[in-house]
Amino acid sequence: MNATLVNSSRTAIRAVDKPLPAPSVTLEAALIGIESARLALKCSEEQLMAWILAGDLEWAFDLRGKNNSRAYIRVLTRSVVKLQQPRTPVSLRRRDWAAWMSAAPSFDAVFESVFRHHRPWMRTSELVQVWNCCSGHIRNLIDLKFLEIAEKHYMPNEARLVSRQSVADFMRQRRIH
Repeated sequence: MNATLVNSSRTAIRAVDKPLPAPSVTLEAALIGIESARLALKCSEEQLMAWILAGDLEWAFDLRGKNNSRAYIRVLTRSVVKLQQPRTPVSLRRRDWAAWMSAAPSFDAVFESVFRHHRPWMRTSELVQVWNCCSGHIRNLIDLKFLEIAEKHYMPNEARLVSRQSVADFMRQRRIH
C-alpha cells in the first residue's frame, strides 16, 4: 500500500513538473485599451505610442472627454493582430511588403466592422461594450455634447439611445494618425 502511495506521489510530482503550454489570450473585443494592446504586442507604452504615431498600428482612437489631461486610448483589435504578424511574409517579395501593410481599410469600413448593424441609433450599453469603457464615460461624453441623444423622451441613463452619426463623427475626429 505504501508503494502505491509512493508511486502515486511520484506520478503527481511528475505531472506537476511538466512544462505548462505557452500562455495565450483570445481577444474578442472590437476595441481594446492600451494596456491590453501592450500585453498582446509585448511592448512598452512608449513603443506602442510610437507605432500608433508612425502609422504602424493604424487604427487607434483617443476617446477622452473635454479638458481631460489623460488620454483614453482604444485600439482596433485587428490592428494589433496585423502588427503581430511577421514583418516579412514568405509569400511576399520585399518590395510588396509596403503595399501589403498599407492596404488599410477606410474609416467607414472600420466603423461598419465595429458596429455591424445599420440602425440610426445605438444603445449606450453597446458603446460600453464596443469601446471597452464604463457607462459613466459614455454619460460624460453625452453631457459634454460629444455624443447626441437620438431619443429625446425619458429613458434611464443606462438605456439611452445615441445617434449613430454622432458616434461616427466623434470617432473620426478622435482617430490618432
